[in-house]
Amino acid sequence: MAREREDQSEFDRLAKRVVRLETRVHHQTEGERRSRAAIAGLAGGATALPLSFFLPWLRGVSARGTRFTEDGVAILPADRSSITGWELMGAALVDSQWSLIFVMAVVLATLAFAVAALFTERGWVFVAVQVAGWSVPPLLLVFGPSGESSVGLGGGVWIASLGAVVTALAALRIRSTWADSL
Repeated sequence: MAREREDQSEFDRLAKRVVRLETRVHHQTEGERRSRAAIAGLAGGATALPLSFFLPWLRGVSARGTRFTEDGVAILPADRSSITGWELMGAALVDSQWSLIFVMAVVLATLAFAVAALFTERGWVFVAVQVAGWSVPPLLLVFGPSGESSVGLGGGVWIASLGAVVTALAALRIRSTWADSL
């Protein structure tokens, strides 16, 4: 009788241990899946940021060359219907539109931090990605390119905003995954 109880308790301990091991493996597998998804989001957002500079940031037609008025309003050349982010940055540098240059520099800084986050595992890099990424949409809204009534925002501005938000969300997810694993 005592031998049966001892065998039963040994069996119960082994069964509980197997359940704990299965639970641990399940949590580890789930965490790895979440990490892969977050890293894919970080890479996708980082890819969208430089591509946004090749897309039109302003669309429209004007009779003058690409210049800025004293109020900081962009005017596009007559033979063009759009201007890319890189062209807009060049025009902003020529005409000393520092607020627009600052916003575009923040987009590029978000890209740099996101690429660094893909290759390092330092917490401050993920915080920098979040700060830079979350700041891009409001900065573009307040200090981004504006045009006269015949000029509208192109897709590049929206892709830059979306890419920055995706990188910030992915960095937040990666940091929270790290916090859960500690």
